[in-house]
Amino acid sequence: MVFHKKTLIRHPKYIEGESLVSYTYRLSKENRYSGITNLAKNLNCPSSQINKNEFNHSMIRRLSQLSDNPIENLKSGSANTIRLMLGDTLYNHMIQRHRIKYCPICIEKGELRHRWYWSFYPYTVCLEHSVLLIDRCSFCQSYIGIKDNKIHKRHYRSQSCEGCPLREHCTKAAGNLEVIVSLEWLCYQK
Repeated sequence: MVFHKKTLIRHPKYIEGESLVSYTYRLSKENRYSGITNLAKNLNCPSSQINKNEFNHSMIRRLSQLSDNPIENLKSGSANTIRLMLGDTLYNHMIQRHRIKYCPICIEKGELRHRWYWSFYPYTVCLEHSVLLIDRCSFCQSYIGIKDNKIHKRHYRSQSCEGCPLREHCTKAAGNLEVIVSLEWLCYQK
């Protein structure tokens, strides 16, 4: 099934400072889709391009039509807008493209929105909560990513996960068990 304007029931507003990859996952979730594959087809791009937050002008225009959000608001959340401001050389040295950083307090509150400015390597603190941003589990060091509406691939090797902001939401078990925690489940628990 491909997204069409008339099939999108809900149009969540873009939140200032949010990355477009975060917004597209919220848009898909609000419309009860399991991931971003259908939205990627409608934007005429691979899902990987969305996951890298690389939205070109035609994708942003189409996303604006689907979501009833102004193009100018959406443009600010795209990595391509940042690339245009910085230039390719500086962009390649300043932007973390293959990992996503989160605020652990935002995660605990169920506010799983990625901010575009957290993609800058030097940006290490959530200014709202004055805590260090995380990009991996503090216990096992597995990276946290945004994919398929989940905080993805959490590997635990023991019962102890002290310091992990997702600990109370995870099913823990001895051994090398992969646990995937659904964003929807986390949000609705609060």
